Amino acid sequence: MSTNDKLHQFLQAVGQNQQLQQELLAVLEAAEDDRQATAELAQKYGYELSAEEIGDGIERIQSEFLTVNHILSDAELEAVSGGTTGVCVASVAATAAAATLAGGWKARETIKW
Repeated sequence: MSTNDKLHQFLQAVGQNQQLQQELLAVLEAAEDDRQATAELAQKYGYELSAEEIGDGIERIQSEFLTVNHILSDAELEAVSGGTTGVCVASVAATAAAATLAGGWKARETIKW
């Protein structure tokens, strides 16, 4: 099984297992090294992933998410920051909603990758 597959399975398990979610949040809040702490938790649940594999995989997923879910152009950012409203605000709202559903916004604020 590829590292991508193992990471995907672990992340699916996190999404489906409330106990694992709570443990992951606790680990991320307390750990100095989020990658290592997450790897240790993954291994506790039977997922053989290294800290490097988790970090690289999460960074790749975040990068893909931003690419797929539209990165705001300079004009859109200008419009949102005080210029016009309308389509740009809807774009920001849609991007934020998608990121929130994917857990990306919260994760990017708190995880020390």
